[in-house]
Amino acid sequence: MSAPKVRRVLLSSLKPDPRNARRHPERNQAALRDSLELFGAGRSLVLDGADVVRAGNGTLAAAQAAGY
Repeated sequence: MSAPKVRRVLLSSLKPDPRNARRHPERNQAALRDSLELFGAGRSLVLDGADVVRAGNGTLAAAQAAGY
């Protein structure tokens, strides 16, 4: 198995997963925004080849709401 490829992309170019089973109510989004404010963006997102977020949809939404 090869190592995962790491690349930087603009948040605005990413698409949330329309089939994401997890829902992120306002309480969860507030916690994610607070974490981003306190600690910064310290985790990656997992994307497919079409830049659809497969892991980290809540973090993506919180980062966009926080103006990242």
